Amino acid sequence: MAKNLIIKCNLPLSLVENPAFREFMKECYPKWQPISTKKLKSDIISSFKTRIHKIICDTLEIVNDLTLTIDAWSHRRGRSFLGITCHFIDNKMVPQAFLIDFVRMKSPHTSDNIQRLTENVLDRFNVKEKVFRIITDNASSMIKAYRFGLAVDGDYQIHDDQCDKSTTDDCSTFDNYDQDFDLSNFQIVNTMQTDVVRDDAGIKSVRMSCFAHTLQLTIRDGLQKNPHISKVVEK
Repeated sequence: MAKNLIIKCNLPLSLVENPAFREFMKECYPKWQPISTKKLKSDIISSFKTRIHKIICDTLEIVNDLTLTIDAWSHRRGRSFLGITCHFIDNKMVPQAFLIDFVRMKSPHTSDNIQRLTENVLDRFNVKEKVFRIITDNASSMIKAYRFGLAVDGDYQIHDDQCDKSTTDDCSTFDNYDQDFDLSNFQIVNTMQTDVVRDDAGIKSVRMSCFAHTLQLTIRDGLQKNPHISKVVEK
């Protein structure tokens, strides 16, 4: 019940004390024993969390390289959180993603604070040395945060919500390739040896800007500068 209703369906913990829900459960399974919200939170979900944490740790133990996506979020009451998700390809060549932590981030929301929280999470899962890339938005606090052995991009003058202005002349897409590929001709390449960027101190750079976030900011700025489109969007 905790896994399927509370977690997967994102229902409130107080559901278990709702009279209608208890009546429904009794009709489905007469031997069902009602539980309180307190017991659900302290015992059942806590046990489920411990079990899932072990599964994630065991999985990440055999992973060689992973990429992190990190973002900060605040709800309407002003509390802020830091979400850290790791991405990797398992031994069956299937992409996997785990939300390894969603931690409370108290003020001040400085780069040092973000760094400390991130480092604590990585140390807890023992994956700090396995990080290949860190993907964040373009907030200055995010750009400056990752100086704990995981270097960041060299330009520290980027401000909040500023777009990544780097461009490329390579506009080719997969549509340009009509021939069939022979998968047996592919081989795994260690891109860490072929695509390494270093700062002035010679430290490897692992942070990259989120493409989706940068694209969204670019479109937003373009729409704001066109009064005709802005009026249509507001409607």
